[in-house]
Amino acid sequence: MEDSDSPVLELAGAGRRFGSRLVLHPVSLRVARGTVCLVHGANGSGKTTLLRVAAGLLSPSVGSRYARERAVYLRPGSGARARQRVADAVRAAAVLATGEAAGVASALARAGLADLADRRVGALSAGQRARLLVALAVVTQPGIACLDEPTAHLDDAGAAAVWTAVRDLADAGCAVLVATPNRIELTPEPDARLRIAGGTVGVDR
Repeated sequence: MEDSDSPVLELAGAGRRFGSRLVLHPVSLRVARGTVCLVHGANGSGKTTLLRVAAGLLSPSVGSRYARERAVYLRPGSGARARQRVADAVRAAAVLATGEAAGVASALARAGLADLADRRVGALSAGQRARLLVALAVVTQPGIACLDEPTAHLDDAGAAAVWTAVRDLADAGCAVLVATPNRIELTPEPDARLRIAGGTVGVDR
């Protein structure tokens, strides 16, 4: 039987090289269900590499990754084709991930995209693409969601809607890792904060 306190995601001394360059220094990380972990650092600091390793898109060059649930990695503009309509993109993601087109309208509403359901993805603004990322994360029902700068190009109201959706994902039992370029204050606070610089991850207290 699975221990309810067991982490849904665990990195054990996991690091990543590209050629001879160590982009992500070995990091050990345990992430529990229903929690939000905020990762902040400057552009080029290694945030994306960390999230892609956590999501299983990149294998660690050293160390190991273990996940008990399906993981997704999303960044604004990913997961949809420019010619697709917004609702069709969300529906296709739902079918691919879960086998059925359930929860599309709810996901669009949660992301503030209900009025843009018929718009082509390629016609969305940068901020609207960030909202689409949230809709995709909601509808695919992952156990682990790695969201790369989901509030990019959003105003305060848009960012607040994204953070509400992130917390809703966690409340539904998803483990959520969110990368941002800056240390930001959130209400409620994330369950953990990590800072990354030069590929080295540390706990931000």
